[in-house]
Amino acid sequence: MYHATDPRTALGPAAAASAVPSPVSYPADYIVFGQCPPAQEDDSGRHWYARGQNFVVGYSDCDGSVTFRRTAQPDEWMLLLPGKDLSARLTSAGQTTEIPGRTLTVIPPGDSEITLAGSGQAIRVFSRNAADLCAQAVNAGSYLEDHLNVAPHAAWPTAADGPRVRVYSLDVAPQEGRFGRIFRCSTLMVNVIYPQDGPRDETRLSPHSHADFEQGSL
Repeated sequence: MYHATDPRTALGPAAAASAVPSPVSYPADYIVFGQCPPAQEDDSGRHWYARGQNFVVGYSDCDGSVTFRRTAQPDEWMLLLPGKDLSARLTSAGQTTEIPGRTLTVIPPGDSEITLAGSGQAIRVFSRNAADLCAQAVNAGSYLEDHLNVAPHAAWPTAADGPRVRVYSLDVAPQEGRFGRIFRCSTLMVNVIYPQDGPRDETRLSPHSHADFEQGSL
């Protein structure tokens, strides 16, 4: 059930479920990073992790310079820099890329090194295959066993031109019929919602449920 102006009204009907959803349900996790001990705290800022069953988010509140490295990362991941005062230098597959603020970047599998510099927030999003980061999550204990009502993680097809560094600007003007700013790689989909002051219009909300996949909101 959507408001008449919601672009999702144009979607076709959902395919019939291939299996009966699990009758088992689990509580949602709600985490306030500033009220939890960070996984790392130093002159660069504070850095936390929180996870769902099939993804893990690294949230950094930066004020300085910090370097993160991934070794043999098995799949693609994303870096979101929502502000203009924090930038990054990425080295991946022997190539160095300068990444400005207000961007979302898709980073290919394999070894990579990213150095954040400046002040602001950085968000890194990985699939559950980043097991070392999942283990550092504030709520790691919630997923000691898989939740039976969540579909197993499965990757989408890779891009036609193969995995590579892809940098996308967040400076995309709002447009009628566009539902936020949606970016997808082979492992994740992220919707960077346009900022809004004050409460949402209750007449434009769309109550709905997800039978077997997760959604995380930051």
